[in-house]
Amino acid sequence: MKEIILFIFFTALHLISISQNEIVGKVVQKSNNKPVAEASVFNLSQQQIITTNQDGFFETIAVGKKLQFQISAKNYNTEIFEINEYQSGDTLIFEIEEGHIQLDEVLISVGSSTLQKNAIVNVSKRSIDDINTISGATLGEMLENIPGVSQTTMGVGISKPSIRGLSGSRIVTYLNGLRIENQQWGEDHGMAVTELGIGSVEVIKGPASLLYGADALGGVLYFNDENYAPSYQTEVTSISRFETNTIGYTQRMSIKTSGKLLRFNIYGGIRNHADYQMGNGLYAKNSRFKEQSLKTSVGFTKNKWVANLRYQYNQSRVGIPGHSHDSIVFPEMFMGDIQARNNTVPAQITNNHFALFENKFYLNKNTIQANLGFTSNHLQEHEDKITISDIDLKLRNVFYNINSNYEFNATSNLIVGSQGMHQNNVNRPFAPEIILPDLTSTDFGVYSLYTKKFEKLVLQGGLRYDWRVLNVPLQEEIDTAFNQTYEGLNYSAGVRYHLKKHDFRLNVSSGTRAPNASELLANGVHHGSVRYEVGDRSLAVERSMQLDFAYTLKLEHFEMIVNPFYTHLNNFKYLENQNQFLNEFMLFEYKDAPEATIYGGELALHYHPHFAHNLHIESNIAYVRAYINENDNLPFIPQNNINTQVKYDLIKDKNSNNLSLSVQHIYYADQIHYGANETQTDAYQIFNLGVQYHKATKVPFTLGIGVRNLLNETYFNHVSYIKNFGIYNPGRNFYISLKIQIINNQNK
Repeated sequence: MKEIILFIFFTALHLISISQNEIVGKVVQKSNNKPVAEASVFNLSQQQIITTNQDGFFETIAVGKKLQFQISAKNYNTEIFEINEYQSGDTLIFEIEEGHIQLDEVLISVGSSTLQKNAIVNVSKRSIDDINTISGATLGEMLENIPGVSQTTMGVGISKPSIRGLSGSRIVTYLNGLRIENQQWGEDHGMAVTELGIGSVEVIKGPASLLYGADALGGVLYFNDENYAPSYQTEVTSISRFETNTIGYTQRMSIKTSGKLLRFNIYGGIRNHADYQMGNGLYAKNSRFKEQSLKTSVGFTKNKWVANLRYQYNQSRVGIPGHSHDSIVFPEMFMGDIQARNNTVPAQITNNHFALFENKFYLNKNTIQANLGFTSNHLQEHEDKITISDIDLKLRNVFYNINSNYEFNATSNLIVGSQGMHQNNVNRPFAPEIILPDLTSTDFGVYSLYTKKFEKLVLQGGLRYDWRVLNVPLQEEIDTAFNQTYEGLNYSAGVRYHLKKHDFRLNVSSGTRAPNASELLANGVHHGSVRYEVGDRSLAVERSMQLDFAYTLKLEHFEMIVNPFYTHLNNFKYLENQNQFLNEFMLFEYKDAPEATIYGGELALHYHPHFAHNLHIESNIAYVRAYINENDNLPFIPQNNINTQVKYDLIKDKNSNNLSLSVQHIYYADQIHYGANETQTDAYQIFNLGVQYHKATKVPFTLGIGVRNLLNETYFNHVSYIKNFGIYNPGRNFYISLKIQIINNQNK
């Protein structure tokens, strides 16, 4: 019965595709024209993967006038090919070169598909598998392997990304083409995106407002879902993981199937962790968390139209450690001898719904993209009772992004677009505590970005105008209504100069961020942060300017990236401790600092020697220095660090069987430049170890075993929100993971 259903399904897809332009391609090795079998061919316009057969051939359909293919294969360089003239039934030849270092990825976030090495802006793109060689407990932990990216944490269950020392409302997060809004102003409001179904992440550091909207003063995190299954293939995957530190388990399942024109993915996952154990053997009380997620997507192609319909639901309950109403606290209050996972208080419960309808239309020289999205974030904070919430907020956001990418010729193109969103933030009727009043916020932006390519030189420049209206009607919680309009004009200019082994990039860009609702209107106890917060309606628009330079040296077996930066900000928003109590909580007020300065840089090295082909050595250094009002240190700036990972393939054969050993050492320097209400953080080092075995059988599987914090270091991370309560970061954590795949290839 199963075979009959699959036969009918794929036969129907084949009949639908008769009207499409069919293209046949062949991938060969450049030096000798030998066919490259099992090469991965990604049709960028159709967003579909095709695998070459034993003779190097593949078949796909054409969408639009221009074709773009990303072709990659084991031990070969990844290449992008553009075809401007073709006929239906043509056989196209693609030549690829052997290579040893694979760091180039196709970027989605830059507005057009281009290789990472060819982008004007220095974008760090990493696959989730790449940054998770030694398995991390959360997505935030994985992101720390990207230079310049850290995570501010409140235990293990609550973490949010920090880029070069900036986080919260200064970081914009995208999931595919959807902007994620989840009350990110709150320190205890973690990142809403989980690793379920995520294939890669692109990190744009510094002001990136042109294509992504206002607020991105610190940068952008752009998460991409896993690709659909290759054409005429069905994949069923199970991933299981167990960790000793939290007695935590994770289970994820997925089903992916693809025809020529129709593609479908569905994912489901659960995660449950007890309180984590510190290096001193005690447990951090109420650091437990649990989560469940569902995710699905459908993609289809018809003539010159490619579309994806995506939906995701996340539900989590996270304990809030380091919580006390006492004016005098000591570390022993937050530590215990017993590890537990049952529901308790205080806790935060979130329900997130994300929906996105992506559309691309290929019209001769013009590509039109239209994305329409919706997000819903229901945030509940339980203070005294497990079943009744004290804070109950619902944030609904409608988002759109429409742009046109017009190619004048092979060397120049212009992107023009409009982007906006409408937010509605509502408190549950009769909620015991109101930290923010009911409000609506409307954003509208228009932007343009022009790129001109020469033989060795590429120039790029753009402008963006943003307009935001924040409206707060008269209600019981506020004395007077509030209606304010904020505006901002931003620019970006960049140049890239390429020589054979050297690459130079220079960018200057500006950014603006209107004060968020919390900074303007907060007036209440924020239990997650354990303080009373008060906003200021007179706060001005925050503005920034960044100068960013990047130099890349790429040799056959060695690659180096040097990336210094300088950022200057005006009207910088921060919380100031008033050194007094209100309703038994320490009082903090939002303030405007006239200026703030952040500077530093990253150095990344990758060595893959030819004489030891199974050896990979990667190391990166991240340095950031920040101060406010010329003399005072900016708080919550991550420690400078050196992250080195050595990977050696003990087994690596032509049948794709692999056994690898990875050793990682991370050194965090003393943080002596600490801000007000902070203390110095001592240096420490972490050793991680992982072994991964992949067996390419009829049912392929990957087994991972390893340990994080091998030496059971007892330490504080400077950007931990519970450091001041004397709560250490997690101690030694052994893990074991198993990934099993069932792959079914169907004939056409």
